[in-house]
Amino acid sequence: MERDSSLWILLFSISILAWLSPCDGNTPPGNCSESDRKALSDFKDGLQDPENHLSSWQGSNCCRWRGIGCDERTGGVISIDLQGSYGPNSGTHGYWNLSGEIRPSLAQLKSLRYLDLSSNKFDGIPLPEFVGSLGNLRYLNLSNAGFSGAIPPDLGNLSNLQYLDLSSHFSGLSANDLGWITALGSLKYLALDGVDLSMVSSKWISMLNGFPSLSGLHLSNCGLSGSISSPGLVNFTSLAVIDLSFNSFNSEFPRWLVNISTLVSVDMSYSSLYGRVLPGLGELPNMQVLILSGNNNLSASCTQLFQGSWEKLEVMNLAANKIHGRLPSSIGNMTTLTDFDLSDNMVRGGIPSSIGSLCGLVNFDLSGNNLTGSLPEILQRGSETCASKSSLPSLRFLRLSNNRLSGYLPSWLGQLKNLEELTLDYNFLEGPIPSSLGTLKNLTNLGLGGNQLNGALPVDLGQLSELDTFDVSFNHLSGELSEEHFASLGKLKILELSSNSFTLNVSADWMPPFQARNLGMGSCRIGPSFPAWLRYQNEIMYLGFSNASISGPVPSWFWDISSNLSLLNMSLNQLQGQLPNPLPIAPFADVDLSFNLFQGPLPLPISEIELLDLSYNQFSGGIPQNLSKHMPNLIFLSLSSNKITGQLPESIGEMQLLQVIDLANNNLSGNIPPSTGNCSLLKVLDLKNNSLSGLIPASLGQLQQLQSLHLSDNKFSGNLPSSFKNLSSLETLDLGNNQMNGTIPAWMAGGFIKLRILSLRSNAFSGEIPHELSSLSSVQVLDLAENNLTGNIPTSFGDLKAMVEGQARNEYLFYGKYRGMYYEENFIVNMKNRPQLYTKTLSLHDALIQKSNDLKIIERSLERNGETLDQLKSLNAEQEKDVKRVRQREALLEKAKVMKKKLPWLKYDMKKAEYMKAKELENEAKNKLNEAARTLNDFKEPIEKQKRDKVALEAKCKKVGSLISDNAKRRLEIMEKETQLEVQAQGKYKEIQDLRKQEASRQQRILRAKEELAAAESELKNLTAYEPPTAEISKLRASILEIEDSERNMRQRKSDQERTLGQLKMSLQHCLDRLKDMESTKSKLLHALKNSGTEKIYEAYQWLQEHRSALNKEVYGPVLLEVNVSDRDHASYLEGHISYYMWKSFITQDSGDRDFLVKNLRPFDVPVLNFVGKSGHKEPIHLPEKLRALGIYSRLDQVFDAPDAVKEVMINQFGLEYSYIGTAETDQKADEVSKLGVLDFWTPDNHYRWSRSRYGNHVSGSVEPVGRSRLLLCGSDAGEIERLRSRKKDLEDRISDLEESLKPLQSDIRQIEDEASKLRKQREDIVNTINHHNRKKQEMVHRVDQRKKKLASLQEEDDLDTIVKKLADQAAGFNAERYKCALRVKELLGDAFSYKRSFADKHMASIEFDAKIREMEISLKEHEKFALQASLHLEYCKKEVEDHRRQLAAAKEQAESVTVITPELEKAFLEMPTTVEELEAAIQDNISQANSILFLNPNILAEYEDRQRQIEAIARKHEADKRELTRCLAEINALKEYWLPTLRNIVSQINETFGRNFEEMAVAGEVSLDEHGSDFDQYGILIKVKFRQAGQLQVLSAHHQSGGERSVSTILYLVSLQDLTNCPFRVVDEINQGMDPINERKMFQQLVRSASQPNTPQCFLLTPKLLPDLEYSEACSILNIMNGPWIEQPSKVWSSGGCWRSVTGLASTSRC
Repeated sequence: MERDSSLWILLFSISILAWLSPCDGNTPPGNCSESDRKALSDFKDGLQDPENHLSSWQGSNCCRWRGIGCDERTGGVISIDLQGSYGPNSGTHGYWNLSGEIRPSLAQLKSLRYLDLSSNKFDGIPLPEFVGSLGNLRYLNLSNAGFSGAIPPDLGNLSNLQYLDLSSHFSGLSANDLGWITALGSLKYLALDGVDLSMVSSKWISMLNGFPSLSGLHLSNCGLSGSISSPGLVNFTSLAVIDLSFNSFNSEFPRWLVNISTLVSVDMSYSSLYGRVLPGLGELPNMQVLILSGNNNLSASCTQLFQGSWEKLEVMNLAANKIHGRLPSSIGNMTTLTDFDLSDNMVRGGIPSSIGSLCGLVNFDLSGNNLTGSLPEILQRGSETCASKSSLPSLRFLRLSNNRLSGYLPSWLGQLKNLEELTLDYNFLEGPIPSSLGTLKNLTNLGLGGNQLNGALPVDLGQLSELDTFDVSFNHLSGELSEEHFASLGKLKILELSSNSFTLNVSADWMPPFQARNLGMGSCRIGPSFPAWLRYQNEIMYLGFSNASISGPVPSWFWDISSNLSLLNMSLNQLQGQLPNPLPIAPFADVDLSFNLFQGPLPLPISEIELLDLSYNQFSGGIPQNLSKHMPNLIFLSLSSNKITGQLPESIGEMQLLQVIDLANNNLSGNIPPSTGNCSLLKVLDLKNNSLSGLIPASLGQLQQLQSLHLSDNKFSGNLPSSFKNLSSLETLDLGNNQMNGTIPAWMAGGFIKLRILSLRSNAFSGEIPHELSSLSSVQVLDLAENNLTGNIPTSFGDLKAMVEGQARNEYLFYGKYRGMYYEENFIVNMKNRPQLYTKTLSLHDALIQKSNDLKIIERSLERNGETLDQLKSLNAEQEKDVKRVRQREALLEKAKVMKKKLPWLKYDMKKAEYMKAKELENEAKNKLNEAARTLNDFKEPIEKQKRDKVALEAKCKKVGSLISDNAKRRLEIMEKETQLEVQAQGKYKEIQDLRKQEASRQQRILRAKEELAAAESELKNLTAYEPPTAEISKLRASILEIEDSERNMRQRKSDQERTLGQLKMSLQHCLDRLKDMESTKSKLLHALKNSGTEKIYEAYQWLQEHRSALNKEVYGPVLLEVNVSDRDHASYLEGHISYYMWKSFITQDSGDRDFLVKNLRPFDVPVLNFVGKSGHKEPIHLPEKLRALGIYSRLDQVFDAPDAVKEVMINQFGLEYSYIGTAETDQKADEVSKLGVLDFWTPDNHYRWSRSRYGNHVSGSVEPVGRSRLLLCGSDAGEIERLRSRKKDLEDRISDLEESLKPLQSDIRQIEDEASKLRKQREDIVNTINHHNRKKQEMVHRVDQRKKKLASLQEEDDLDTIVKKLADQAAGFNAERYKCALRVKELLGDAFSYKRSFADKHMASIEFDAKIREMEISLKEHEKFALQASLHLEYCKKEVEDHRRQLAAAKEQAESVTVITPELEKAFLEMPTTVEELEAAIQDNISQANSILFLNPNILAEYEDRQRQIEAIARKHEADKRELTRCLAEINALKEYWLPTLRNIVSQINETFGRNFEEMAVAGEVSLDEHGSDFDQYGILIKVKFRQAGQLQVLSAHHQSGGERSVSTILYLVSLQDLTNCPFRVVDEINQGMDPINERKMFQQLVRSASQPNTPQCFLLTPKLLPDLEYSEACSILNIMNGPWIEQPSKVWSSGGCWRSVTGLASTSRC
């Protein structure tokens, strides 16, 4: 079934395509740009196009090229669709089959939004990294295009991407990190199916959880692992489709799924999930597809699972899990359901009839469950919403095989008109096959095999023209099969009719309409001649014609088609003639031609095969010596009961896969090849009844899997090999009828623990029978007859209970079973000197009965346990929350335990990171040095160029400045003119106002005008003259420009100094940080202690810091932190002299503090020492001159600093005051030093010690090399620290100097700014004063003129209105002129703005040039300095790398000594924090969380655990019962397959003899097998007879026949058995009682004739009477037994030779 989730993907893709709107179809294409066309052309040149689909990529307009889409407006290429195949997601361009390379020119398509290159063949090239530069891309599909390698993280740059599909099912794409995905904030669809993500962090789901707009997530078959049960806060607010199938999470079922209301499709099949399937999934409003198949451990009760509404669900596939319980009728409410698959689960009960209302159901699969009862007789009709009112109108697949369904096939099966597959195999269905199935015209698969169906095969089935598979094997069907049964089966490929009683009745020239691939017609009557119609089956691969009543030769045309056969089984027929050599057969085929009449030499196959059974034929000649060459992988070889001669081939030992070798009953001679012992898988070796001789090779003792060994009836001699004691699997050992000697070894009892049959009969064994044989507890047959044994039979043989119990146990073994073939155990038992062959066949009925009973017990157990499991699980479900808390606590503690194991390796990882960082720094240093060298070479020319550009720019700047000055002058002139016009206009308006006010008297106005004129002239005359200070203004302007230039220079100097100061401060900060790291010895010293074995020193130190307030006095520790040694050599001496425990010790100065620390620091494994003396400063030592002359210059107690208490403890405990320090010179004079009383001293290379014997006062010395300090100096490098300190001081001095020099510069700048401000203010005041005087004079002159004009106007005017109008016109004229002036000023202001802007730009550019030139010059100096520093830094980095390498090696050695990492542990480590602090915090958090879960109800927990144990036990029993049920069914089928055809054949032979005999005595009789399905204890013989011509055959019973008739029938049945069974005698008691004389006489004659045949059992007829004149044969004897007093006289008469009549007095003279 195709998943409907693909529909959603299609719709999503269509929406993306519609949004992008590429140019195809009816959309008119634009004209693409030349750059895009060239980029596409180059892209095409890199591709290989064998189908020439890119032939349209020609011409100038690439928008018309096939697969290209363009923007209608701009013509830019926005889409490339070159998808390689048709499908739901394919484009409109068909199949491409492109390969080659993806050229970077594609990155030039800046408008590209859609790119699809999926389903092509790029032959393993890596994904192009430049794709990450296509910033406008919205849709990217590179799936299944043949790319391989790592996914480039650059794809994370595609911030606009919404659709990403990199699925890779057939190539090797991988990713070790998904961090780049987090940058794709717009992503809506992500598909990485088949991409190897096995190395991705287990936090991947948390990364993807950050995409609230993600609606499609496909990560199928990605190798993902780890828990997915709880990703934290679920943020998948838009997720519709999630596919995580085919991964290995080994995780609990994710509960967060039920919180995503937008879910439409969920596929987590085959992902190793466990736990409960949450019923809450049924309440998700949009859920349509749920696929959880193949997880095996997901469980749910059907009642709980289907209580949800599932209102939109279409697909539910929970196959291969642990779904249990009964299907509720509410399943009929899931009306949207189309695919329902719960196969291979534990569903029990029946199928509800409500499924009939599922009008959309297409697939219904419940195969492999525990369904019982019969199929519903009637189904519910479809609901009102269904288009069809019939039941299941859409059903195409109905699969119910491998259940326990019973009853008849219902009629509604024939009404499912759309049904394509109906499989009901291996149930207990009975009755006839409905002929209505022949109306299912769409049926392709009909499976009804393995049931109890009976009756004839309906002819209507021959009309199923679409049928591909037809299986009715292993039923009780019978009747004839004609050509009509196959008339329309033209598409048939698999036909299975085996194990029924069909008779094929077709014409000799019939040509089947089908070409079958599998043809199974075993136990069907096909013969007598070889079927000619088989000649036309050219596609046949599996042929099963066993027991098909075929006789005669195999036609030659058959061997033309046999070369295709992988299975050839024509056993149990009467085929004859020679087989072709070589035998044409397909490779690795199975060949079974046993029980026929083939003759001639043994054929060898044309190709190697795996199974060969040619037993019970008439083959002759020898076994080919090159047997192993032709069949090196043979597994089953049976050539028994032929006429084969010669020796066993030595090459048989090369066939090491052999499990069965059966060469019995032939004429083989020679020895057993020792190489046979190389067949290590051998289970059966049967060589009985041949002429083999010599010793039995000891190599056979190597066959430890051997179960059955038959070497009887040969000529073997010698002792039983002692190597046989290794054959612990042996169950049958038959060495009878040979020439073996020696004693019976006692070790057989211990070696053959499974032995059932032991025969040493007819050999020359001697001695006593070992009593140890009684311990063979499994022996059922023990035959030691006809040997030379002496002594008594051991009394302990009474313990051989299996001889009695064996028949009740019915344990029957079929060894070496392979593809339905097996070796049947057999054994000859001698009874009354007559050998009888016993096989399992005669006892298979008992076995079948026992297996049938076992099957019923198992079925009852399954039913009972299933109900119990449901109850217990329901109870436990109620307590699950409490139990979850307990498990959570255990999981937390276990997690903390595992975390602790990671600590040493985390430290190693830190060291490794430090080493890699140092290595990286070294590489960076190299690169920086090379870069600095290149930069110095290329730096001077740009500086000169910048200077030239600056000169040109300053010239332009000066030109613009002059334009600005001219513009300002012109504006000033125009503004002055505008001011005059304004005054004039205002005067006109004022005159008008005055005229209107003075309308009463013109003369008064004239007089007033004269007065005003006089006043104005007087004021003008009296105005003081003002001379503007032009020189002062020029001087001020020059001063201002000079100050501004000075200010600019100062500011540039300040900027340069501040930049230098910033660089120095950065360098200082870097130096301080480095120095801080170097000087932070505490952390490094603690780390060194931890690495050296004190795992919890950090915790101990932290605890001390937290509890210092509780201490009475100062506490020191660890000691390593308190000691300061400045000299490296002294550190090595001190560390070599003082024991390790001292460095991790804590030192107290108060006994109470000591006890407090001892109590609380015990878990941290650190010593606590208490100092009780008085500390004080010791005077410096004064060394004698003699010691100084020998190079001694100090003592160990003088070379380090530490708190007094610490120092006193170290001195007192380790005698530091007695250990001296010398130089290299002291090495040469060591003996002289000791003579001066110094018994312990150190030199740079050696440590010298002398000791004096307590008893003999002898002095002995030792010399040890000085080891390098690993603790005291682990965190510091004195030289480097000193260099950094010097560098720090130099930087601080330079910074201080710069800051000091900046202060006066800042003050000067402020002073200059103040001066410039003052000068500008002075200039502004002068200019304002000049303007004020000019304006005032102009106003006064203008006022005089106006008043003169006014007066003249008043004198001349004739009319006031005319005058006003004239004044108004004049004012308007003035205003118009003012407007023009304003427009001109505006233009000039615009020009001024443009000039000033240009000036500012050029001025700023000039300043920038200055700054750049200075910066470049500074940079040049800095680069020169940097190159020198880079060289020094590189040397330093090399030294650091070497130091880190040594530390890394030490850390690894330490970590490996603490913890060995297994793959499981490594996997667990990946999920833990990656830093020591985080890990320790996580450990503490887990422990804290675990400790918080303490107060649970212990009774609930106990009940739950007890019930859980019951559930597990019952579940195991349930699973075991299911397996046992399957095994039992398989065994029953296997036994039945062998037993039932044989039994039917025997009954058929009995019937033939019985019918013939009965016709001679009566009218008619028949014998048939009364079959009862799987109730094998009900099987029996059904005898039907009739003694009169009229009437029908009646069952032999007291209701239908008289006693005499029943007696006749019984004796005739016994007679019919005579030729078929072997037994020593038969007894018939008073069989003739109640017979009439005629029948009695006929019966007696039949009995005599039958019993008189040679090699038949004796027959004892006990009767009180005999008829006269009976016919006797020579083989008959009559024995008369006369006893009792009442027959004394007749007895005498009889004894004297009288006849019976004389005795009875009926005839005195007659003779007998």
